[in-house]
Amino acid sequence: TRNRLSSTKTLRVALLLMHLGEASAGLQDFPAAQDRLLDAYSLLAKTRRQEKLNLECTRAIIALYTAWNAREPGRGYDAKAVDWKNRLDMAVAATAAPTGHH
Repeated sequence: TRNRLSSTKTLRVALLLMHLGEASAGLQDFPAAQDRLLDAYSLLAKTRRQEKLNLECTRAIIALYTAWNAREPGRGYDAKAVDWKNRLDMAVAATAAPTGHH
């Protein structure tokens, strides 16, 4: 169906952005990595049943801000890493919790 194709394309773009973001972070191009990873996260948040990839992207964002803080301390990147770590912890707890009735 059209919705499924659209969702598949969204997922592919998100994965591409996530991998490009990780590569940019590895090259210490932190601003480009941030743009790509945050865009990937935003797209993944719109796709259904992609919790594993969303968690992977969140971990990549945490790694980005941790590395960026090591390179440029005192600019708030450590706080961003902590914020994303808190998001990760909440997401992991939510996926581990029984779902119950919706």
